[in-house]
Amino acid sequence: MADAPDDPSLADLAAHLVHHPSATMQELAVAVGSSRSTLHRRFPRRDDLVDAIASQALSALERVWADQDSNGWFTDPSADAATTLRGYVTELIELGPQLLFIVRASLFLPETPPEIAAMDAELEDALRRGQRTGALDPALSAVWLAASLHALVFTAWEQVAAGRLAPRDATRSVITTWAKGVTTPAR
Repeated sequence: MADAPDDPSLADLAAHLVHHPSATMQELAVAVGSSRSTLHRRFPRRDDLVDAIASQALSALERVWADQDSNGWFTDPSADAATTLRGYVTELIELGPQLLFIVRASLFLPETPPEIAAMDAELEDALRRGQRTGALDPALSAVWLAASLHALVFTAWEQVAAGRLAPRDATRSVITTWAKGVTTPAR
């Protein structure tokens, strides 16, 4: 297992810890096809391992956000919310366990990490822009819109991981539910 910033074993460890939060170092080593001693050489304490997983997961989330042109979201009146957010949602779902690891880890922090707070603020600004342009309902707060979008992303990933939702249907399910709701269109 290399110490590269995009070490796939850390993503695998994040996935294992999301499902087995009390896993021992031995169980974690087995989960990524390593030995306990190799894992301990690299991460002498479990906290070191958790910090490395959280750091890589946060870097992955920052890359997803950096790939977005949120300043351009909702500026084209011909692009609906589904079209605008499809790429963002797809990339978030692909982060699945890492994203869930960040969320669960942040529950134990006294304040939101500044990187996440900055991404949240930019997303909320983009959603407010969508409200001003008429693409999104102005009666709902941007904070609610962002939180509900992210909740649907988590749910989609959990359903994919559980085998109850096909990966190819995950983005469509999130976008359709978020942008159009769950009722049938009026006839």
